[in-house]
Amino acid sequence: MLWVQASVILGSFLYIILAIMNYIGVVAKVKPLMDRAKARSLKLEDAIATEIKLDAIVQEQVENEKIGLTEIKLAVAEIKQEMRAAQTREQAIKQEFFKRGLPMPS
Repeated sequence: MLWVQASVILGSFLYIILAIMNYIGVVAKVKPLMDRAKARSLKLEDAIATEIKLDAIVQEQVENEKIGLTEIKLAVAEIKQEMRAAQTREQAIKQEFFKRGLPMPS
């Protein structure tokens, strides 16, 4: 009976040793992967921060360009209005020449 107890105790010790060795092996395989993942995570965080700054700069430039485009549209509208006014004056002058029977200037 004693030899059965001794063999169970010895078997338990062997099982514990094998479990610890297996754990150490798994940790040895996983640790480099975790270290690489952490390094990539830090690089990604830096890249994200850089992209956020770049996005803010681009958004500011877009807003400036929108303002510039609005100013150009207003200038075009003013020029079109001036053109219509000039055409109206030209038409009025032509009508006045026609009413007076004067020859049209070239």
